[in-house]
Amino acid sequence: MLIKLLHCEEIKLKRTWIFVMSILIPFAINFLLTIDLHYRYTGYLLVHQERMNLSCWQLIFKEQRVLYFPALIPFFATLILIHVFSTETKNNGWSMLLTQPIKKSKFIIAKYIVSCKYITILIFFNIISITISGVITGVKDPLDIDLFIRCFLILWSSALATSAIQMIVLNIFSLKWISLFLAFLLGSISQDTYLKGIIGKFNPYSFADYSFRANWNQTVFILIISCVFIIFGLLVSTLIFNRKNIYR
Repeated sequence: MLIKLLHCEEIKLKRTWIFVMSILIPFAINFLLTIDLHYRYTGYLLVHQERMNLSCWQLIFKEQRVLYFPALIPFFATLILIHVFSTETKNNGWSMLLTQPIKKSKFIIAKYIVSCKYITILIFFNIISITISGVITGVKDPLDIDLFIRCFLILWSSALATSAIQMIVLNIFSLKWISLFLAFLLGSISQDTYLKGIIGKFNPYSFADYSFRANWNQTVFILIISCVFIIFGLLVSTLIFNRKNIYR
């Protein structure tokens, strides 16, 4: 039944711009990054590279912070989540769906899985477009595949974990802007906090900002913590959804 629900979700989303949006957002961000690097790569970043103790490709990922992409990942993930949920919230579509003999938890899981698909597309094309940006800029180092894999995994797991948390907010508040505002706020204030105390290491909103510095041990730890938050988010969202009045 879950497979059938996922298929239905995909059919509904084919009539939307969510796939295009998931690709355009990272390309737009990294287009601006390319312009930024044109002025700052040789004149500033390479000059201070030794002091920052970063490779050339780490510098490119670090410079993406200037455009607040790591801070905005929870916001973009929430935007995708809202878009997926909006196919039912419009015209009170939940009322019709829940007349079917299907567990409510499966609706939540289906929505989340579909959201994860488009979040994954967004993160994947971010890695692709940042690579293009680095090549255009003239990074002479060979592609650091190890770094790219770690960055993808951390950005991806951070986005999935924060979206699971944001799904709780989305189920509590009917106003979409509240979820978007909280995603933006938590993403912004969590930057540069990963190494500042024990809380930062367990805060999925802080993971993306640290992705370009993380080693494999830290990456695995982040993946484990993200999985915990995903499970927690799904359980709490299902509990709230089972109790709330969907006919309001």
